[in-house]
Amino acid sequence: PWNRGWILICKVREGWPEIVRSIRVNANFAFHSSRIGDVVADGVPEIVAPGYRNNSDIWNSYIMAWTPGGEQIFDRQVYEKGDFEVKLIHIDVGEMSPEPGDEIVVGFHNLDELACYSWNGSNLVEICRRFPLDYRVGLTGVLVKEAPKGKDSPAEVIVWGGSRLEDQPGRFYLEVLDFHDGFVSTWKRLGGERGELPVSEAGFGISR
Repeated sequence: PWNRGWILICKVREGWPEIVRSIRVNANFAFHSSRIGDVVADGVPEIVAPGYRNNSDIWNSYIMAWTPGGEQIFDRQVYEKGDFEVKLIHIDVGEMSPEPGDEIVVGFHNLDELACYSWNGSNLVEICRRFPLDYRVGLTGVLVKEAPKGKDSPAEVIVWGGSRLEDQPGRFYLEVLDFHDGFVSTWKRLGGERGELPVSEAGFGISR
């Protein structure tokens, strides 16, 4: 059904998850979309997710957040205009800047670009210029790697998905970006050999 979603909060009791709270949401969700982070910098992590709402056959996309108790904190539309089809967005939450609180990184499909949002005390605002991704990619995920505490190292973001290239048979797409006052691409692989499929999931780690 349109504009009907649920957030379920569970606790593990006797080795099994038990629902302790349900939050009714006036929007639809997509797969792999919920995140946890302290965006408003009050010491209590929020539940953050992209939501999609239909109004008179027009879909709009939102970044939404709730307290663990079910109170909605923000509900921010991210495209100026709606569309007849759902415009999916991909998000992750993490500490990207020296300012208090976590930021929300959003990957857009139309246009293909990255944005970073932060809480300014009353609203969710963009804190840097949007970074254009290669127009030949189809984004399917975003992941934040926070900057190390006490070190002059940037936060990093990894994005992935599939490529749309006429001159290469492969469909691989993976890109890593640093973040200071904005996004800077540091590594990208696009296309590849025959049989290289789109990337369905990616992560950061240490290779030993």
